[in-house]
Amino acid sequence: KLSCVDERLAVLTNNGNVCIFHDQTLLAQLDEPQKPLKQRTYHSFAWSPDGKFVILGNEDSELVIFAINRAREGISFTYNSSIRLDHSSTEWVIEIEWKRNIIAVSLSDNSAYVLNYENFQVQPEPHKIKKPSRFKITDVQVVNENVLLVTTGSLHRFNTKTGSASSVSLESCDEFYIIPIESKNCAILLSNKTSCKINLNGEISLQPDDVVSPHIESKFKKWNTVFNEFNKYE
Repeated sequence: KLSCVDERLAVLTNNGNVCIFHDQTLLAQLDEPQKPLKQRTYHSFAWSPDGKFVILGNEDSELVIFAINRAREGISFTYNSSIRLDHSSTEWVIEIEWKRNIIAVSLSDNSAYVLNYENFQVQPEPHKIKKPSRFKITDVQVVNENVLLVTTGSLHRFNTKTGSASSVSLESCDEFYIIPIESKNCAILLSNKTSCKINLNGEISLQPDDVVSPHIESKFKKWNTVFNEFNKYE
């Protein structure tokens, strides 16, 4: 992921390390060597929108925040604080989405949390917006004041202003991903077969998508005609 503020590149490795690059130069490898392995093995990260922090998710249901220090002699990263999402579990933090003052997080047990960040001098309180489930969370996105989660067969919405939660069933169990369209307060749910539009004004509702869906469905039908004439494969 590229930083929104400068052209620093953060890379998550297969070993659970987060490395920071500028062009071809390795600037830092974020780590806390004095801590146990599960607390310093990371599976997700996000840059802060203002470019002052980078937040990492470890294997102990914990968010680890590093401050970014810019000086004339260069850039450095120092440990700032940690936020424990759930004191009763040690699940992996597998996805972090940070937009404006909203941090949305999903864990390996398919639970989800939201944090309202104002200033890390005052630690934000994690708020659980989804209980653990056997249905995999495939994507997490923040669209204006809404946190959207898509799982197998369902779409979940949490409004950070009102504190209300709602969900809607999807017509298929495809693996959907969320494309935010913040200017229209909506989003598109996209799979490898089809897509639909999510209207976020008022009650959550699914609408036909007349922009992307026709192209996807046309390619899917063509693939079935050419390579899958007996309809044996998904």
